[in-house]
Amino acid sequence: MGGIKWLDLKFPILKNILRLYHISLAFRNLSIKTTQINDNMKAPLTLLLAVLSIVFFSCEKGETLKSATLTGKWKLFDSFYSIGGPLIYKQADLETPVFLDLKNDGKLSYTNTNYTAFAVKDSIIVTFIDKNKDRSDFYYFIKGDTLTLSPAGPRICIEGCGERFIKVD
Repeated sequence: MGGIKWLDLKFPILKNILRLYHISLAFRNLSIKTTQINDNMKAPLTLLLAVLSIVFFSCEKGETLKSATLTGKWKLFDSFYSIGGPLIYKQADLETPVFLDLKNDGKLSYTNTNYTAFAVKDSIIVTFIDKNKDRSDFYYFIKGDTLTLSPAGPRICIEGCGERFIKVD
């Protein structure tokens, strides 16, 4: 883990190359048959995808700006998972609400968990730290007043899973 962090600090372009590789794997797994794409079109499409991905992932917002929108009190309104098909959404229990409160000083409280602190790793990953100093990474995405969290390591979901929160203050 320490080696990867060092690579991120010394060679930030490597992080973008790894992201590009993961995106290319995702595109390979799409249900488009290769016979539908002319062989002459594969190289330009791949090049276009590579250029757009590098531009998109190189334009990261600063940690302070992103963490400022991430901080605050969030209420869980649903979770989602997949068993190989489309995502299945499950509404949160309204009788026992779950709150995630991310403080400006890096502390957090998360109902029914042992997490006590957090750190924004980059523009898409936040690390939650529990009382034993164990770390869990989560992909995060904020759109309007909705925060989506999905495990990024060491625990991950192969078919996709996560939780969605709505900002309450």
